[in-house]
Amino acid sequence: MSGLSKLQKQILGLALRNRESKDGHENSFCDLDVFTPEILEQVYRFPVEERSNFFGTRVSTRKDPTRQHFDLAVIGRARYNAAQAAVSRALRRLEERGLVERQAGAYAAWCGANLTPEGVRTAQRLRQGQVGTVLTVSEATA
Repeated sequence: MSGLSKLQKQILGLALRNRESKDGHENSFCDLDVFTPEILEQVYRFPVEERSNFFGTRVSTRKDPTRQHFDLAVIGRARYNAAQAAVSRALRRLEERGLVERQAGAYAAWCGANLTPEGVRTAQRLRQGQVGTVLTVSEATA
């Protein structure tokens, strides 16, 4: 599908990679293909601030992408807000194209998306180089 932005292509690629990974997200309450904080970490390379769970135990953000926190003092509030807005717009536009279905938790504690069947096909074509330029997550910051 032509007309996809670089960010939209990266989101589709990340979602497809997660979907195909058997050990993907080990998150029992929300099994999504991609989470917004995960996009911020992987595409924008925002450093994740480690946090403890309710019991004071360090929780791996790799196992629970909904628990990622970012240090705005390091990233910068304006840069963080701009990235959040860009990701939100990209997900909305992907949904309008029928490529993803957005999901959100109570009080927007987490949000993300699942690929639709057409989204899976488009992401696979992107990966195979049949649609535009194939972008990897690491190329986002290059």
